Amino acid sequence: MSEEEEEEVVYEEVAEPHVIETGDSVKVKQVFDDSLIDAIVKYGYEANYSSENLKILLMLLSCIFAMTAQFYPIPFPQSRPLLGVCCAAYFILSSILQFIITFIDKDIVMKTKVHKGKGIGLLVRASFPRFQEYYTVIIQEIDKPKSPVTTGKLYVGKYFTSKGEFDEEGFQRDVQLHVERFEQKKYIDFEYNHKTD
Repeated sequence: MSEEEEEEVVYEEVAEPHVIETGDSVKVKQVFDDSLIDAIVKYGYEANYSSENLKILLMLLSCIFAMTAQFYPIPFPQSRPLLGVCCAAYFILSSILQFIITFIDKDIVMKTKVHKGKGIGLLVRASFPRFQEYYTVIIQEIDKPKSPVTTGKLYVGKYFTSKGEFDEEGFQRDVQLHVERFEQKKYIDFEYNHKTD
């Protein structure tokens, strides 16, 4: 064989799978949430971070008040009014932030901007209660709290091996199928498990 006839062998690099302890439900939900956001962005929707930016701003203001109370160069007896104002402002801002996280955001994983071609934005919620085997994804139109929803129950065992290796590609494929079903106005519950493949 001459040099001209030799073919160059190209090796494709395969990404290492995510390996986690599947008994840790918090870590499983975190991996699912991150992959869910990635799948929806890959599907063509753009994430809307305005509410996250508002929460960061509230945290930043709270920290500024806390640092002012701690490091302002006035000796203690004279700084009581400043300490009172800073502590009250910190408490109020932290309470507002906690209220937003607990009662407004609840289980929201992602909000998207309105897709130019499709004319809709998505509000994606997810839940994974402890000791359960289904990760539930709920999709509805953004800014329409009473709009119809499409619910998908994804069986955790379908996406993890016994060693804890995460099948991110398979999970993202099912998430994108679920978004597609929402866009087709199929407002029913779907189940994604070994039997529905």
